[in-house]
Amino acid sequence: MSDSLITPASRGFLYETRFSVPFHLADPVGVMFFGNIYGVVHTLLEEYGREVGVWQSWFRANQGVGYPIRHCEADYFRFMSHGQTFRVAIRCVSLSASSMKLETEFSHEGVVHARVQTVHTAIDIATHRKGEITPDLRELFSKSLQ
Repeated sequence: MSDSLITPASRGFLYETRFSVPFHLADPVGVMFFGNIYGVVHTLLEEYGREVGVWQSWFRANQGVGYPIRHCEADYFRFMSHGQTFRVAIRCVSLSASSMKLETEFSHEGVVHARVQTVHTAIDIATHRKGEITPDLRELFSKSLQ
């Protein structure tokens, strides 16, 4: 854990919400177990997808394209204890024809506790080869790049 204060990013977000760490995601000391953040991020991405109406194309591959995560990483700057509520902000940090890099930031009282980056690659479901991001998702994710 870093002793320096990391300030939350202030703009370019696709989605903001709140997340409270439940007891069952914490270790015996009361701190969220490090690996649980990936499941939380995925749940929040699904929530965002439902809210903006792209859940079917993003998570159900109904346009013949799936978006598996090919890389993910998390940086922890402060503990995330059960019962703590965080501001969560999701943004797209890069977008190509076939992949998108998303960043999910968890902050509390103006200090970032964790950032998670996930890289999703478009895959043609029929061939399992690299595909292209569908126009609806491209439009959605490009909003935070402007």
